[in-house]
Amino acid sequence: MTTDKKQESSAVRQPPDQTQKRDFLWNIHTSTNSYVQFADTKAAFCVGIASAFVAALLAAKAQAVFIKTGPKNVLGIVSLGAFVLLGISLIAALMVVWPRPWKSGQNKFVFWDGIAKGFHLAESFAAEFDAQTDPGLTVHLAREVYELAKVCHRKYIYVDIATFTAAAGAVLAIATLLLKN
Repeated sequence: MTTDKKQESSAVRQPPDQTQKRDFLWNIHTSTNSYVQFADTKAAFCVGIASAFVAALLAAKAQAVFIKTGPKNVLGIVSLGAFVLLGISLIAALMVVWPRPWKSGQNKFVFWDGIAKGFHLAESFAAEFDAQTDPGLTVHLAREVYELAKVCHRKYIYVDIATFTAAAGAVLAIATLLLKN
């Protein structure tokens, strides 16, 4: 092994310092926060699609098809399925944008609500922040990244449900509108 390769190898084995760790955590935080915002955007799109199809079904009085015929008629079943799936999509999309739960006192140096609830005065925030060690601040950031990742995970479960049911409901709504006329 050449001297250059030995130096590169030993440099790679060096543990990261606190600045590198925090930079890495902030990159994860930024990326995860972008995914959270994108989940909210996808949920809004699902609300728009589902609402438009529900409005079209109601305007065509498609609910009357099921009320009159019940499950005896294929069109009645398709109509009911469209309403049910679009309703599920709307509820799932609402769950995506539902406010995330935070436990009191957690993330009191990174999350804005933790700062607001954890300190009554700016001076007390500044004093406690100043007393933190470099590794201590990194731990606060790591906890925030973990909590944000859990929020993102929950949001995408509901985004998947909202997207699938909006698409399936749209197909059934189109079939209902075509078969009804």
